Amino acid sequence: MGNSTFFNRGQGAAENESDFMEHSLLGAPPTVPATGAIRSYMDATGIPSTINANGDVVKYISGAQVDVDDAVSKKHAAGTDQGLDTGGANAVTAADVKSAVDLKHSNTNDHANTLDHSNAADHTQGTDTGLDTGGTNPVTAATIKGVTDLVKPGAGANSAIVGTGGAGHLNTAAGTCNIVGGNDNTAAGNNNLVVGEDHATVAGNDNIVAGKANAASTSGSHYNSITGESNAVEGTHNLVSGYSHVVTGNKNAVTGNDNICIGNNNHVEGSTNDLQASDSHCEGTANSSNGFNHVHMEGKNCAAYNHIQHIKGGGLFTDGDPGCCQVTHIIAKAITPSDDPVDLLVEPTYYITLAQFKIYAFFIRVLTTSADYAAAQHATIAGMIKRGELASTTALIGTPVLVNVADNTGDNITIEATADTTNGALKVTATGLHDTPMHWVAYIEMVETLSF
Repeated sequence: MGNSTFFNRGQGAAENESDFMEHSLLGAPPTVPATGAIRSYMDATGIPSTINANGDVVKYISGAQVDVDDAVSKKHAAGTDQGLDTGGANAVTAADVKSAVDLKHSNTNDHANTLDHSNAADHTQGTDTGLDTGGTNPVTAATIKGVTDLVKPGAGANSAIVGTGGAGHLNTAAGTCNIVGGNDNTAAGNNNLVVGEDHATVAGNDNIVAGKANAASTSGSHYNSITGESNAVEGTHNLVSGYSHVVTGNKNAVTGNDNICIGNNNHVEGSTNDLQASDSHCEGTANSSNGFNHVHMEGKNCAAYNHIQHIKGGGLFTDGDPGCCQVTHIIAKAITPSDDPVDLLVEPTYYITLAQFKIYAFFIRVLTTSADYAAAQHATIAGMIKRGELASTTALIGTPVLVNVADNTGDNITIEATADTTNGALKVTATGLHDTPMHWVAYIEMVETLSF
């Protein structure tokens, strides 16, 4: 082995016998050896190393060969690596990292280092005023602030107020689950949608109110839909649109302007109709139901004076009142159990009453039959009748004419029209067959105008 001070140091072995070798730790590699030779040494950390004549240093790494082979197989080539945890659960590409760096935000809390890259997309705290600035969906901070200024929580749970914002915000939502928008609106009930301007208190529940100066003001006003302007609604399940309607009742549909609808289950459309009834239909202009039920009015300036009345209005004379130019259709009925006379009435117990100070031309078409259809008759009666202020002034003008009769029995079945001075009505009286129940239906058409 040559002369070496490292053999058998302190081991007491015989001279020239060698069982290990010791090296001193060197802080720096020794001088290079002669060409064709290498020198071995221990570096400052105790890792065995060699150096050749070219000054190349090789360090020896201990460990199982399989681990070394695995480390070599997984080595990364500079300039080609593109991912972190590639194939794992948290894979990140170099492109992802670069995008994050490109979009970084600098502020006073940033820690500058050699890897911090500033670019044109960098945002400075306190100066950013836009989102997607320069992109296809730019939004400014002023826009967002304008939206947040207009949306405020209501006093009631789960309510929101959308309106003019700031000190001028006059909407209130005292109830729960309301949305109130616009200006100067109030929702005191629950589950209401109120938008528009100057609506009076919406005190009920489950209403939709839009437009201007509309009201569903009572606590019992539920399930209404109100649009338009200056409409007042009290009741439930009403559909109201247009201008200046007054609706009191339930399940009404009112459109147009200046209509009054007091009652239930009515349909009113047109202008300045006064429908104070139930189960009625009114369309046109300036019609009045006057509290009668199941009325249908159409045209202009109708006036109702009976139940289950269908009226077509033709407007006003220059000196006339509503109803001065109209046609009425009405149905009366009765059952004759035997041959005693029976008056036909409007359902259920109403007479064919007439309006005051009117004159009528009437046409009555009557059909009657027995249960087995053995006795059947059809007849038409035409005549004229008038009424003054009192019921006692009701009188026929001339004698009613039996226009035609279709009789397949030859029996004494009669129908007649007279003046009813007790009820102020047109009386239609039927006489049937002895011990033979018979059904009678009369369709009465009256052309009418005011007497003067």
